[in-house]
Amino acid sequence: MTDTWVRLPADTVQAISDALEAKGWQVEYATDSEMEIVFPNPQTGHAMRFSEWWLSWRLVDGQLAYGIGDDHGDPWRKQLDVDADAAATVVAAAADRAMHLLWHLDAQEHACKVGQKNGLLSAMEMRMTELGRRLVVTPGMVRSALKESSAWTP
Repeated sequence: MTDTWVRLPADTVQAISDALEAKGWQVEYATDSEMEIVFPNPQTGHAMRFSEWWLSWRLVDGQLAYGIGDDHGDPWRKQLDVDADAAATVVAAAADRAMHLLWHLDAQEHACKVGQKNGLLSAMEMRMTELGRRLVVTPGMVRSALKESSAWTP
């Protein structure tokens, strides 16, 4: 498989951008070879978590193909299942589906990692509590701890 970047005409890029914006996405910028897309939070206007994507197009085995990627994983995580001569609205609809799918998968993966870390933290907390219960303090230890020392500062 050979991949070659390809440049789309400005009117095609604009049509894809307009179709994505009609679906609620915000195109941060678009060139003739890629566009950065985010889904804005309605309250703040800033990009929502896990919603920053790249839509790019290239020749794959001699055919024009569109793909979705991101900065964290792979710039070409999912190739869109559209024909090379598909209309801009079809490309935008496929990109919308792919971005939402990847968005939810990323959020689910993050939640799983947080759950695992919380489990480890809880296990460590239980171990520390048990260790605290096992600690034996003798009266001699208390007396030596309460003795005045020149190292103490008033």
